[in-house]
Amino acid sequence: MKRLFIIGNGFDLHHGMKTSYWNFRDYLLETETEILRTMEMFNMFQEDLWSNFELNLANIDVQLMFDYYSDSLVSYADDNWSDRYHHEFQYIIEQDTWYMSYGLISQFVKWICSIDLPTKMSKGIAKCFVEFKDSHYLNFNYTPTLQSLYGIDDEKVLHIHNRVVHERSEIFLGHAVGKPESNLDYGDVRTDEAYDSIRQYYATTHKSTAFAIKKNESFFNSPDKYNEIIIMGHSLSDVDLPYIQQITTNLCHENTRWYVSYYSEGEIASHRRSLEKCSISGNKVSFFRLCDL
Repeated sequence: MKRLFIIGNGFDLHHGMKTSYWNFRDYLLETETEILRTMEMFNMFQEDLWSNFELNLANIDVQLMFDYYSDSLVSYADDNWSDRYHHEFQYIIEQDTWYMSYGLISQFVKWICSIDLPTKMSKGIAKCFVEFKDSHYLNFNYTPTLQSLYGIDDEKVLHIHNRVVHERSEIFLGHAVGKPESNLDYGDVRTDEAYDSIRQYYATTHKSTAFAIKKNESFFNSPDKYNEIIIMGHSLSDVDLPYIQQITTNLCHENTRWYVSYYSEGEIASHRRSLEKCSISGNKVSFFRLCDL
């Protein structure tokens, strides 16, 4: 019997690792307060930012940002005009969008490097892993928990968003929005140039699932079919559903069973909805809790 394990951040959290996005916020509070200030000031869903972090990276409040720095948009006819006003507004917007994109991703990688790996495995999870040797692992985490704690061979683990090995590691992190919507029309070259920085921000923080699937087409187009798909600690958020859809289409047969973990009872309904979006019928799905293994 062939099994595919899909591993999400809930797996690391279950092992006591401090890998929640709120933990990342705490890290920024100690290391890069300017990035944290900018993120929390200009996100449209400030109260929900860290609970739906990747999704909300696409929700920059551009109007608020432009209004906040409008004092730098000094009229060309102003008596106190200075040549620095040609570029000041664009520079500020460029700086803030850099904080929220390149700066944020760099700090995220450093944060992952700082997280202690667990030393105590779960006997129930270990039993699942060894029960069938012909298993593979689609890992959405950047950490090597599977390899370091459970001794899973690297060749059996696909880190779909890459693995953090050192502070210069490149990762996939972000939202699924291609380009920002723009209804801002000030008729000013300075705002036009500033909006170029907004577009660059969206490009930098865009997680292209299509690119990741293409890059790993040998996995997603494998002729092998799995009898069981076991999801451990994955939120099944919309940004990652294209991967699940590819698995449903290419790696399953009509009798494939899905076993999906949940943390709280309320997640079951949302998980069902996500799986239905990928054409996985409810009679093929069973739910379990990691703590019950």
